[in-house]
Amino acid sequence: APFPFPPKTRPKKVVVIGGGFAGLAAVRRLRKRFDVTLVDAKQYFEFVPGMVRPYAQPRLHEDLVLDYGQLCKKMGVNWIWGRATNLDGSELDVRLNNTTEKIKFAFDYCIVAVGCQYGSTLWYPSLADATDGNDGRSLSSRRSQIEAEHGAIAEIAARGGHVVVV
Repeated sequence: APFPFPPKTRPKKVVVIGGGFAGLAAVRRLRKRFDVTLVDAKQYFEFVPGMVRPYAQPRLHEDLVLDYGQLCKKMGVNWIWGRATNLDGSELDVRLNNTTEKIKFAFDYCIVAVGCQYGSTLWYPSLADATDGNDGRSLSSRRSQIEAEHGAIAEIAARGGHVVVV
């Protein structure tokens, strides 16, 4: 008698919370063996070590960011633009970006790769709830923040001040 085929099983679901260096490395490594979903409160990955340069030359910002939607599509993984609000067993609660809508996301494995923030800095995008929509979560609001800081630096220089961005 021929051997029966084993029942087809679905790939295990992995949710990665946080799309910084560690989160993206996990997504990239696991994407071929698992059904991977990236959850991040921002629309984009930002190469933070290079972020002093765009304040002097704002157009450089586009060279230092990757849009998660495009990146995840290219890698064949899912992306949820929202903030993880509760992690309980095998379910994750996510508040979708700029809405009050919350979803529950079931998973088999979870990787928390939210990184850290080394103190408060003027040039780090705030992920706190902002009422003006300029909270740095979207590429357009982040670029607005950079343009505003560039304008402030240019104003100081126009008054004869010297600005060094290091």
